[in-house]
Amino acid sequence: MGLLSKLKSSIVNAFSNTTEKENNFSYLQHSLSLGCTTGTLLERGHDAPHGGQFVTIPFRNCCQNFISFGSTGEGKTSAFVLPIFSELLEADNRSMGGLIFDIKGDLIYDLQKIADIQNKEIKVIGLKEGQLKCNLLADLNPSQATDFLQSVYLLDGNKNNIDYWLKAALNLTEEGLRILIYTSDYTLKGLYQLIFVEDKRKEFIKEAKENHSSLIEKDTDFENAIYYFENTFAKLPENLRGSIEGSVLPILKPFQDAVFQKVFCDTNDENNYDMKKILNQGDTVIIDMCLAEYPKGRAVYTLIKLRYYNLIQSRFDTSKGLNKDRYCFFICDEFQDLIAIGASGAGLNDGTFWSKSRGQKMIGVVTSQSYNAILNSLGGNEHQAKTVLANFVNKVVFKLSDDTTIKYIQSLIGKVDVEKISHNSSTSTKGWGWNNTSQNSGYSVSTHEKFVIDEELIHSLGEIKDADRPLRTALALLSIEGRSCDDVVVLQPIYFKK
Repeated sequence: MGLLSKLKSSIVNAFSNTTEKENNFSYLQHSLSLGCTTGTLLERGHDAPHGGQFVTIPFRNCCQNFISFGSTGEGKTSAFVLPIFSELLEADNRSMGGLIFDIKGDLIYDLQKIADIQNKEIKVIGLKEGQLKCNLLADLNPSQATDFLQSVYLLDGNKNNIDYWLKAALNLTEEGLRILIYTSDYTLKGLYQLIFVEDKRKEFIKEAKENHSSLIEKDTDFENAIYYFENTFAKLPENLRGSIEGSVLPILKPFQDAVFQKVFCDTNDENNYDMKKILNQGDTVIIDMCLAEYPKGRAVYTLIKLRYYNLIQSRFDTSKGLNKDRYCFFICDEFQDLIAIGASGAGLNDGTFWSKSRGQKMIGVVTSQSYNAILNSLGGNEHQAKTVLANFVNKVVFKLSDDTTIKYIQSLIGKVDVEKISHNSSTSTKGWGWNNTSQNSGYSVSTHEKFVIDEELIHSLGEIKDADRPLRTALALLSIEGRSCDDVVVLQPIYFKK
């Protein structure tokens, strides 16, 4: 009988015992519970917990972030994302806010069900009728907005190379935004029109000059931007100007679409959701946009993500008026689709943000099918992949077949010494007669190293059969109060009938 079979009874009983859960602090306001240990890794010689213990993680450790790997259908959403979301809604006296990306379009139903059960409202930003709007440039100055637009460009294959044309395009973008900020259309739609539509460019420049003239202290950045458009860019050779415009076009192309303009380029503050409410009021916000249906939405997701990152980093700046005490969260399925790292690694991106986020009271919860998916999204740059993943200290692995991911997990846990005992015996004959045969026996002990985690263990993860409730196993690599807590854990998924 396997270890999981031996432990099944005690594990199921533990899940049924509400009092025990409370005694193990599973429902304390500032901690998160993540299943029940099985003792599997302890049996394999790893320094791991005994079986039958509830895993409880204080929020300060949750801020070291979570990432889950696993094949499609193996429980990343039902046994990892949804239970964590349910606990986060209840936590911190029900005051925690957060941002959720539903990039596959299949999360919102279950999340809404959980929120309804807990009587908590969810704000939804999206392209469907009745959903909220969000001006992507709100609260960003021209320099910040340009940095974020660079990340949009880097999503599409140019991970490690910022060439002359992109630099020129980003310069054009920033100068344009320095003009637009003095107009009534500081949006990405306005930026597209300023660059590509001559009549609109003249309109914007005229409006901006009139608004700027009323200032007591002149803005030299604005004056330089006007000079750039009227005396530098306008006088470039047509082929050179066309090449620069061709470089900026992929960044702004999504915002030619009327659907995107309506939702993400509205200048009326009353129509737009104010993301500061996530921190100040504890709002839970879902971005509802399926990338399979709207592939250009990657630009939108990237800009909203970076705006949220910027908001989190600004929360301890007293001049911003942001709540600095409330915990918040970020949840994203298939995170590899939206990873953005600059060619130099500088600026605000997934390489620089996550390394600092743990001190800013944010809990990151993301999923990916495999290590390989993360690696491929970063153009095969293994250093960048490992840098990003190192900032997700807590890892939960469901059943998968990707060898690269298994090797990555093996490298994190390492090996243990295993003793091998070999028995030997021999028989010898001396001369003739009785009692002339002697028999010798003995044994030898040898030690060799063996990985704690192997393919067999990863492939064995999955649904526990014959339990009185849905239960799944996963490998959890956690850090709790500075100590590693690694084991195969039993998780209770959340399912809703569609």
